[in-house]
Amino acid sequence: MKSRAFTPRTQSLSSMMDSKLKSLLEDVAHYTTVDENSKQGETPIGPFDKFADSNNLLIFLQMACSKCVDRVLQYVSNQLTDAGTALEGMKDSEENQDSKLVLLNRVLFLGRLCAAFCDLTPSLQKCMLGLQAKETKADQSRLFGRRPGRQTKGKTTSEPTEWDKTKALFSEYCDKAYCVWTKRKSQDLIERFTDKILANDGNTALQVATGWEEISIQEETEDGRTVTSTIRLPVQASWYVQSTLCKLCEEINRVGGHAIPRSAVQELITSTSDGMISTYEQIVEDNKKGDKSKDCVPLTQPRALQFLFDVKFINTLMSGRKDNSNTESHSIRLQNLIDLFEGYIDPFDLDVFTPHLQSNLTRHTMRCAVLLGALSSPDRPTYSHRPVQTGHHEQHNVLPLTPSQGRFSLLPLSTTHTGYGSNQSLLSKQQQLTSPSLDSITRSSVKTEESHANDTGSSLYSKLGSFRSSWLS
Repeated sequence: MKSRAFTPRTQSLSSMMDSKLKSLLEDVAHYTTVDENSKQGETPIGPFDKFADSNNLLIFLQMACSKCVDRVLQYVSNQLTDAGTALEGMKDSEENQDSKLVLLNRVLFLGRLCAAFCDLTPSLQKCMLGLQAKETKADQSRLFGRRPGRQTKGKTTSEPTEWDKTKALFSEYCDKAYCVWTKRKSQDLIERFTDKILANDGNTALQVATGWEEISIQEETEDGRTVTSTIRLPVQASWYVQSTLCKLCEEINRVGGHAIPRSAVQELITSTSDGMISTYEQIVEDNKKGDKSKDCVPLTQPRALQFLFDVKFINTLMSGRKDNSNTESHSIRLQNLIDLFEGYIDPFDLDVFTPHLQSNLTRHTMRCAVLLGALSSPDRPTYSHRPVQTGHHEQHNVLPLTPSQGRFSLLPLSTTHTGYGSNQSLLSKQQQLTSPSLDSITRSSVKTEESHANDTGSSLYSKLGSFRSSWLS
């Protein structure tokens, strides 16, 4: 149950509903199911034929259960509408955090309950099938009585059953509940992200400051002399980007992201990334207009470099989009934003910065691949099996795994390893040093056998000599 994220309250409600439907089926079975013992003998004579209206009873049971399911779904729909309206009218403040969390938990509970009714109530399936279940059993018994090699050419009924329709309705309302949760959480995260990135006071600037890396490069002048210069580049995403992504992962793991439909999780990730990109586009527009009323911070080259790194990091990590019509438009939009940020960087500096910036981006993505793994798509891994070549020694590294990680590459590898052949040579050398050679083992075994044969011969001669002396005497 934990793997499906079914809480004890969800299980108790599902089991209560299943037990009531099970008792109802047991009562109806007295008038719809013939006892197997009565088939062997004669049919018992009674005041009336109690199996005459068995089909009508099953149809009525199916209709009554359908009405009951409709009432349950109508109640769920009203609760979701009220929760969505309350969440939209609630402001993002510390006073409303508890009430907002209660509403979100209620919405998630309704979504899990709709999913649990399909899996934890087998009696509901029997009630919804009704007469169709009886006909299915008759068809199966008729097929079992046929010859194995004989195939039937009957018409295959592809029409969905009432149970299939009911499952589709429960799944639809489950998706609606997750949509309410997805919409609200993405709005909260984007609002906090926008407030942090647009703040221009000194405290916020110190809080969001990240570490940059100094790289020494050598250039050759026209005279043939070598000139060494130092450049500074970002090595990690901004703190407001990392905090937003971490909170997003915490929320997904809190509600049980492994049991939520992948479409709901992907919708949350997509809406959050689109909102973050829209914030960056707003920054560029404000700097182009030069609106002084908003007190916007000028977009200098270092700030543009950091924003460029952030946008590429968001795109690389949260790139698990579906292959649909929106994918092409998103790629065009992202490329336009990257071109705008590159326009604030000197072209000659950009040519020098690009390979080092890409290397830092790849290394940072691999480091965050495990911590932010809930955001990446399982079909599109964010790192490759090949280690990243770094031009300097890193102080902190992930523990290296075995060099031949063909199948289970769970941790990102950020260091250079030796090849498989060198490991084999080292292993063979170690075996040669620690294990005795074959010649020494053979010589020792031969010496042992010769000494044992000599001992056997001497003991035989001594016994014969003692026997001869005792016989002659």
